[in-house]
Amino acid sequence: DRDQAVIRMAAYALGELEDARAVKPLGGVLGSNDPGTRATAAWALGEIEDIRAVDRLKRLVGDDDVGVRLAAVEALGELEDYRATGALKEAMKDKDVRVRRAAAHALGEVEDSKAAEPLVQALDDHDPVVRRLAAQSLGELDGLKRAPPRLVAALSDRDNEMTIIAARSLGEIGDTAVVPALAAAYRSDNPRVRYSVVTALAELEDARGETVLSMASNDRDQVVRRKAAEVLRDWEDD
Repeated sequence: DRDQAVIRMAAYALGELEDARAVKPLGGVLGSNDPGTRATAAWALGEIEDIRAVDRLKRLVGDDDVGVRLAAVEALGELEDYRATGALKEAMKDKDVRVRRAAAHALGEVEDSKAAEPLVQALDDHDPVVRRLAAQSLGELDGLKRAPPRLVAALSDRDNEMTIIAARSLGEIGDTAVVPALAAAYRSDNPRVRYSVVTALAELEDARGETVLSMASNDRDQVVRRKAAEVLRDWEDD
């Protein structure tokens, strides 16, 4: 109705202002009976990025309305607070693919290593975007010392984008045990895959990767050649 439309407009304006003084009134609006109003308030709290809103937003992850759930998950990702991890893990099981995509991305923003298990499980989601986002977020978690075997297996995925993201994330995780798997992935016909392997090996700085980098310095793709040569020069300087 008209009153709800006015409230939604006000909530949107508060989000645009990004003023922390709006956290309390917006928190009250989260209890509205109107889904659109709840979703707008959740969005606004995400824009303000004040962690005082975490607990209230967490409750909306189980909302009956998918638009509200999506807005809450996206807002929690903006807040980047470890307290959101549990709710976001639950959101990874949502029946709506949009919510699962948002949750996979948000967990990477929060960077809590406790999110590793649901992200690994999401590597088998039927939606390719969820799988890619999960692979990307695994590389962003704090304190993840060992590469999940399922992420390593993604280096041989039929989806080249998935392989590229997996290689980058493995480089970010820093587990040198994956060097042989990366070496095998370099045999790809796709130059972007080969480039991602070179980049990951550069991050890992493991001597076992030098053979692959030497091969890559003579790669048929100019961009791959240049990157490999640059990495080898950097290693020599060190």
